[in-house]
Amino acid sequence: MGFHGSGWWGVLRSTDEKPVVTWDLLLRVLRYSIPYLGMIIIILVMILISTGFSLITPLLLRDLIDNTIPNGNLQRLLFSSLLPLFFA
Repeated sequence: MGFHGSGWWGVLRSTDEKPVVTWDLLLRVLRYSIPYLGMIIIILVMILISTGFSLITPLLLRDLIDNTIPNGNLQRLLFSSLLPLFFA
C-alpha cells in the first residue's frame, strides 16, 4: 500500500535550485494583498511606533548616567526612573 505524493522524501530529494522571482510574479502576489492594504499599513505604523518607544529607554539611561546622577538631581531622577513605566 503506497502513499499519494512524495511526502518528506520529495523534500529530501529536492534540488537546491532557487526559485526565479520575476516582476510579473511579484506583481501577481502583491495583487492578493490589496484587500488587506489598510491592515498592512496599520501594522507597519505600529512597528515604527514600537521601534521608537524601544529607543527611548537607552536615551533615558544615558541621561541618568551622564547628567542626573552626577548632579544629584533627585527630582529628575524620580521623573526619569518612572517615565519608562508608562511606555512599557
